[in-house]
Amino acid sequence: EGYAIQGKRVTQSALIMIIEAQNADAAKNLEKCMEKVLSEQIRIWSDYLPAEYDYVKNNKIEREGNFIAYITSKYADALKETFDKSVE
Repeated sequence: EGYAIQGKRVTQSALIMIIEAQNADAAKNLEKCMEKVLSEQIRIWSDYLPAEYDYVKNNKIEREGNFIAYITSKYADALKETFDKSVE
């Protein structure tokens, strides 16, 4: 179960996903999937818009128990902090 938010325009790299996996193995698999999403974002944005690529380079993939966060945003650090506090 989870939520995803993506930029409204094709010129926005923002992508935020918060997912609760059913168990630790599922969480590990989801984390691997998020690494693949990040690889794809890097491929797309590295040549498209340099300012947006900076946000992708600052991506945060964070796992706490069965919760996984994927954060590409200009607010990535603040959102990661919020995620960390939420799952403590």
